[in-house]
Amino acid sequence: MASPADTADVRRHNTSLVLRQVAEAGVSSRADIRRATGLVSGSVTSIVADLLSRGLLVEPGDLVSTRGRPQRVVGLNSRRVVGLVATVVPGAVELEVTDLSGQPRWSRRRTYDERAHGSSALLTTLAEGLDEAWDAAAADRNAYVLGTVLIVPGTVAADSVMTDSIDLGLRNIDFQAELAPLLRYPHCLSVFNDGRLGALAEYQALPPAVSPHVMAYVFSGPLGVGGGLVLDNQLFRGQHGLAGEVGHVVVDKDGPECACGARGCLTLYLGTVALAGRVFGMPPEPSAAGEASRLLVAKANAGDERTLAVLADAGDALASAVSTMSHLTDLGAVVLGGDLALFRDWLLEPVNALAVSRARVNPRFWPKVEAARFGDRSPQTGAWLTLRERVLANPRVVPPMTAYTPR
Repeated sequence: MASPADTADVRRHNTSLVLRQVAEAGVSSRADIRRATGLVSGSVTSIVADLLSRGLLVEPGDLVSTRGRPQRVVGLNSRRVVGLVATVVPGAVELEVTDLSGQPRWSRRRTYDERAHGSSALLTTLAEGLDEAWDAAAADRNAYVLGTVLIVPGTVAADSVMTDSIDLGLRNIDFQAELAPLLRYPHCLSVFNDGRLGALAEYQALPPAVSPHVMAYVFSGPLGVGGGLVLDNQLFRGQHGLAGEVGHVVVDKDGPECACGARGCLTLYLGTVALAGRVFGMPPEPSAAGEASRLLVAKANAGDERTLAVLADAGDALASAVSTMSHLTDLGAVVLGGDLALFRDWLLEPVNALAVSRARVNPRFWPKVEAARFGDRSPQTGAWLTLRERVLANPRVVPPMTAYTPR
């Protein structure tokens, strides 16, 4: 005889099957759900009623003609569940409220004094911003706030602990513990490295013709380079959460000293501030990195020799890093995100030249290099996918809506 735990697991699994099917199809009749999932009619009827009661499905009122009587269809209610996404960058916290469709319903940017000693300025700004985001989400009384994803430019070794961030100049921050006394609401907080979330989003966006077993995501931000590794649709974190941290792959052992203590790290050649500093003679402030990257693209398009030479050196560094990663992991694809996507045309020449030389060893060795499909929003898209997967994997975490009346 099945135990209560076994029965609950089966129910959760079947409920997840139904919600995923409707989410992928857009709208489905109950007959469509039966055919797609293999569940019996009684189970489908019961599960759909449960999902309707939780507000996760809606009946738009459309009827589907069949050989029998017309059937009412159901669709995903993307506005029922929302999540909070907070992205920490040097000097600012960017906040969003996102629903199951992935569309931000509210956004704010709060600045803090990054020159202040310690983490207090960041934590205070973050707490105030998260509570403001919660208020915005709760303004819709039918929306269920699932949780909060915090995106940081640093190493995350445990669920809420950032062990180190060179970009922020901070170490050993337990966000869950240190934010708790500052918050008005009990946020369910998950902390992720920006590169890991970007990798997850870009892997799932690859076309079926590519769909590699192993993909590396490499992106540049204002101060450095990050990334992540995905193996068969799963983030690979490694022993200490450092897997895919390509920014500190050494590409020149005699190169300049990096803040991490090594020399010649990739981040010193591909970071936006570093690139702009080599072209303009003085690195811009991180807050001006966006404008600096646009100027670099304009100068490269105009054929400026100094800019082209700097980008050629950056391409050589990228080629060296890609070669190292490919030898270790047999990469199927490399996705360039952040500002690297803007410089892709100039960076790929040395990368492709190295690919030609490697082809003499193995013509199939070199990975396909792609531009990020989500641009500089890859980490935020990864955060949305993480929140959405929580609901799809276990829809019963969303409580019933008291106002629901069965048809």
